[in-house]
Amino acid sequence: MNKKNLDELVQNYIKDFDFINNDHAEYYKWEAVEVFQQNWNTDAPDFASMFKAATSKTYNLINNHVAQPVNGIIKLAENKELTEQVRELFRFLFYTEDNGVISNRQERIEQFVKQANALLAVHEPGKWKYEQDLRTGLMYLNMFAPSQNYFYKATQARAFMQCIEYEDDFGRGTEFDLETYYAMCDSLVAYIKASPELQKKHKDRMTDKMYRDDDWHILAFDLIYCALSYDLYKGIDILVPAKAVSKMVVEQEKLVELQKEITQLQTHLFELEKEYAAFEDISAEGLELDHSVFGKGTVVKQDNKYLTIRFEKEEKRFLIPDSFKTGRLKFLDPEIGESITTMIELEHQIEIAEEDLKALKAKLRRMSLVD
Repeated sequence: MNKKNLDELVQNYIKDFDFINNDHAEYYKWEAVEVFQQNWNTDAPDFASMFKAATSKTYNLINNHVAQPVNGIIKLAENKELTEQVRELFRFLFYTEDNGVISNRQERIEQFVKQANALLAVHEPGKWKYEQDLRTGLMYLNMFAPSQNYFYKATQARAFMQCIEYEDDFGRGTEFDLETYYAMCDSLVAYIKASPELQKKHKDRMTDKMYRDDDWHILAFDLIYCALSYDLYKGIDILVPAKAVSKMVVEQEKLVELQKEITQLQTHLFELEKEYAAFEDISAEGLELDHSVFGKGTVVKQDNKYLTIRFEKEEKRFLIPDSFKTGRLKFLDPEIGESITTMIELEHQIEIAEEDLKALKAKLRRMSLVD
């Protein structure tokens, strides 16, 4: 782990602390957990109303301007025929013992998501905004047991991972590994516990409306989240660490040029990740489109670079974003269509940049320049 980068990041966080909290109220995360803790009652007679009250202060922690998974759970729970099934889903998610084995916890979250989405598919068909995912289930679990878990937003987490040069990549999407992500967060909590200055800054903002017994876990996520959202990486050299290079292996100018390439590519990747943050929770599934030949259809699957669309007579698979560039395929909602198209293009650019960066690092390893 690059402690120098982490030190600089924390100092930037402390320097901008008043701006982050007074101007942007990021302290709401602790208020959201406190409200959840005060209202949660698995056995509440009116489960839907209880759930709505418990999640009332979560804001963009779970929902966002496009996806609304919280509303999906409320819709299911308001159906009297489904209330007990929803209750049991959360009893399974919150109370199943895993003895601290994080891989088992991830399996439990994935099972919760699968079962919740199965109910939504039957009782709220086509309401793609209501769908749950691993991040959603993880957020619920954090609200319930914050001292044992960590909040997660993919883009912010990966930016932090790259900044501190964390050794293990926890992946993203279906390749995400919760145990590795938690290990990175644990290392950040260890840093916080050794930083009286950071602890004091945090304690000074606490009020009786904020949850306190989180063992610094929410603070760890707050730092990860705010770092990208408020440009706290500015001025930090995010470089691939190089060993001393033998002049017999490679000339110094070649090393400098290679490091320059890596620095430029990582800067480009950071900018892409930052731009992508606004779109990370958007899914095309369930959206309606219009094709100049096949007519109107609905997206039934989004798989990497392809959309599977169900038309009146058949299903078709389209390459994205190429299929949209011809103008023959369009989303019926222009605003959503523009967001989806931008997200897809950014994903493609990020994928290319990551592959290029991987190749450059491999080249350095072959030259014995990095660990």
